[in-house]
Amino acid sequence: MTHCSRNNTTTTIARLEQCIVDINYWMSANRLKLNMDKTELLWAGTRRSLSMGDGSFPSLQLGGAIIALNQHVRVLGVIFFG
Repeated sequence: MTHCSRNNTTTTIARLEQCIVDINYWMSANRLKLNMDKTELLWAGTRRSLSMGDGSFPSLQLGGAIIALNQHVRVLGVIFFG
């Protein structure tokens, strides 16, 4: 989870992608596997901040996988809505 302003989404996505790459590397080193099929992305904010601009938010690119924006995500069985 990270915080950014609307005009910093590109930088924040790059930081988040690098963080996930680092987590994946650590997991591999410890004989674990990150399941990209269950990786989800949620942009949360006020209605005003989410509606500003062209309404599009960047997705995550993790290797060959593209993680698109979801309206809700599940974290440890709890569903969060954006």
